[in-house]
Amino acid sequence: MNRREFLRSCAVLGAGGPFFGFLAACADDVLGKYSNFEVNFTGRVTVVGAGAAGLAAAYILDRYGIDFEVLEANDRIGGRVKRTSDFADFPIDLGAEWIHTNPNILAQLIDDPTVSASIEVVPYSVQRLSNYNNGRLRQQNWGGNFYSEYKFKHTTWFGFLEEYIAAPIIDRVQLNSPVTRVDYSGDRIRLTTDSGAEFESDRVVLTVPVAVYRDGLIEFSPALPNAQTEAFEDVTIPDGMKAFFEFSERFYPDLVLNGGLLGATSADHLYYDAAFRKESSRNVLGIFSVGERTSRYATLTDEELGELLLSELDEVFDGKASRYYLNHIVQNWTAEPYIRGAYTADHRGDETAVINALKEPVDGRLYFAGEAMSLESWATVHGAMESAYAVVESLLRRA
Repeated sequence: MNRREFLRSCAVLGAGGPFFGFLAACADDVLGKYSNFEVNFTGRVTVVGAGAAGLAAAYILDRYGIDFEVLEANDRIGGRVKRTSDFADFPIDLGAEWIHTNPNILAQLIDDPTVSASIEVVPYSVQRLSNYNNGRLRQQNWGGNFYSEYKFKHTTWFGFLEEYIAAPIIDRVQLNSPVTRVDYSGDRIRLTTDSGAEFESDRVVLTVPVAVYRDGLIEFSPALPNAQTEAFEDVTIPDGMKAFFEFSERFYPDLVLNGGLLGATSADHLYYDAAFRKESSRNVLGIFSVGERTSRYATLTDEELGELLLSELDEVFDGKASRYYLNHIVQNWTAEPYIRGAYTADHRGDETAVINALKEPVDGRLYFAGEAMSLESWATVHGAMESAYAVVESLLRRA
């Protein structure tokens, strides 16, 4: 059961298990998935976006010796995967944080038996859980071992991407290059950035968030098919925010569901011990907020957001937040101009039909990948990467 299922079913986290090390390169039974197919394509590929999906696409293109480039709108790689290393005595994921499946997925994503990747993870199974509702904080340590997610122990999702996926292709990534127009009316595809720079390519893999298409940040010529543009509107991308507060004393449980167990289904708003099993000496409380409630934060400055969150924590914890406050950091994903929200939360209409329409190649030359284009694992990092791998394989198999 992942966090989304957990919140929907209101199952409470079970007893903690032991730490264990994970050697990605030893998982021989899951290697080679993207290493043994026939390549019929010769030409140049442009990848738009250097988030998890864009980096994954470039990773496989590089493996097959394809001529490619990556255009990234922001001044950094990672997309909705982001890290801060100087806030605490452990690296913190400001974006995607949990591993929403068996950790063997890391070996599948690296997909290279020559890589010795010792990646230690911890089972995320908290012992002390509470819910805050109607002005009361209640302990709710009941349920059982229903929650099967994991976290990195010493690194982050960003660290994983940086070390194992981006390293061989980072010199092919051009930052600060937001694509504003894709013209595929001619023999070659012409891409234009906001600075007026132009790039030509034979194939394009687009990996930007759905909100970028929905809000018209990229103009397509000819226009994309109606079924696809309608599908962009059928994906619910809620507002999203994360924050981390450091305190001189710990006064909070492992996890607090804000809004009550039943209320947690409509909007994820969690307070959680960010140092859980990190072997840290610091008291760091994370705040994860996605959904309707988060919309009240979307237009605030970071300073205003920090003040509001601290006052909320004081309300939940009887003023202890201000008493023991040391520092904080916020990440407002809705305010990011080339991201504009969290991740796929729901679909209007048939889910499978919407996702298939989203990822349908256009003119045999435009391909689409990302977390929203994953049929089985949308809203996850591994889903975004797997969708990119599948798209690149399809592109390379086609003459």
